[in-house]
Amino acid sequence: MKEVMWIPDTLYDIHIAALKESQKSERISRICLHDSVESELHVMLISCAPNAKYPMHKHEDTDEWFYIVDGQLTIYQKSSSTDHVRSLCLEKPGAPSKDGGPIGHLIHRQVWHSTEAGSQGAVYLEVKTGPFAPEATTF
Repeated sequence: MKEVMWIPDTLYDIHIAALKESQKSERISRICLHDSVESELHVMLISCAPNAKYPMHKHEDTDEWFYIVDGQLTIYQKSSSTDHVRSLCLEKPGAPSKDGGPIGHLIHRQVWHSTEAGSQGAVYLEVKTGPFAPEATTF
């Protein structure tokens, strides 16, 4: 049986600090925790500057899972049959919210979606299957 490997708290803090520092010059930054674009599982720690938006898009063959680490991230999902767009706000664990908002969300393949960071920015974990195929994403 393989041992479980944990990221030490100090390494985690370094990741968060590096991402937050990058918010000063970049709108959206990422640290890839997988080996390469060919990896079967892609895990990314993503930082968004305040109010940063990622445009509406869909992935043809990949589901995507989001887990909020810090701040707020609103995910917009468009219905495939109508122009109706629904939103879901992810908030960091322990954050006060009027409805006890979720901390994670799964977006299924072929669902149009976009993201927008809150006024304080956002740091979140994104997990999806690989390998990365840019032609499988439609904007």
